Amino acid sequence: MKRVFIQAALPAAALVAISLFAVTITRTPGRSWPFALATAVCLSSWGAIKLRGRRRSRKQGDPFTSPHWRETATPISIPWHSSSTPGDADLTIRRGSGPAAYYFCAEQGASVRVTVETPTERPGICVRIFAPDGERSLREAHREAPGRLSLTLTTPAAGIYYLGIGLLPATGLVEQRFRLTLEGRQTGEAPPSKYQLTGEVDDVATWHPYREAIRHMVALGALRATTTAGGWTFRPDASLSHLELDKALSAIVARSPAGSPAFSVPTGALAGGDATRADVVTTAVKTLEKRRGHVLTPVPIDYRATVAAADPHISRVLHSAEYNGLLRGIIGFRSDWDPGHPVSRGEAAQILSNMTELLTTKHSVTVAGVAQTRPEPGRM
Repeated sequence: MKRVFIQAALPAAALVAISLFAVTITRTPGRSWPFALATAVCLSSWGAIKLRGRRRSRKQGDPFTSPHWRETATPISIPWHSSSTPGDADLTIRRGSGPAAYYFCAEQGASVRVTVETPTERPGICVRIFAPDGERSLREAHREAPGRLSLTLTTPAAGIYYLGIGLLPATGLVEQRFRLTLEGRQTGEAPPSKYQLTGEVDDVATWHPYREAIRHMVALGALRATTTAGGWTFRPDASLSHLELDKALSAIVARSPAGSPAFSVPTGALAGGDATRADVVTTAVKTLEKRRGHVLTPVPIDYRATVAAADPHISRVLHSAEYNGLLRGIIGFRSDWDPGHPVSRGEAAQILSNMTELLTTKHSVTVAGVAQTRPEPGRM
């Protein structure tokens, strides 16, 4: 507050001093030109000071200059189709803590209105909505009334939009309390979720060995995440049921560009129970064998497989899966790898992700935005 008072007092004091000097000079007869000169100097100085202060406040007053402010963004819900009872929250933002960051998912053409109310007439905060890429500001709130900022946005595309609320450093505020209200209208029944748009789930860390495969399968709609109080969870270490496996394979086959062969539900799926590693590998290999164009490469007679199962049928399937890259990326795939062990959701995601690569006509597939090329047969 002291800095704001000084910035306002200095131009005013300079204006008064120059005006008094001009009046003193012009009281002498025949000296009217010094008054005009003094007035011009006075106005020029005042304008230069104001322009410099405005430029400095713009340069130093943008709370969204740091590229990391979105990393701590928390989800915020919008009551779609119920603008008469908008969602709101009482929050506080402090200097040094960075902008308050939120995100929401919206479909294309959705209408979003954001209102921020503060107890002071001058809010001293900046409210912006950023595009799904997080870099481009789409709209900035304007002052609708004393202590009230608002903005309205029509989303240009389906995606995740970031809402940032930051303190303006030029105001000198240490903290500011505000009430955030969101209203929304859309055409669909429900907006797309974050995990549907990106495949991101909250319980799979960036270092998880099956993270990319999980993102691929979730974004494809083959394997689903569930919503909880903590966000979207995939449970990569949990077991996979036969029913989930059947649905995943059906979703992959339906989205494959190589045709649509008849797909039968594996035996035991109707009875429920958890799928084993052998179940996933067997159904994947059988599905690939039904495809047109010889997706699987025959296994050479002299090929040395890693795992040899007691059942000749299971052993043949495992050898074909290993040779064609279906088991690439599986953690712990050694000679002691047990095909009869219940398969985890993470392992299943990796096998099914490898399967989608083999099902593409050009033998390449994009996994979470990264192009991965089909490996040569026999190389893991």
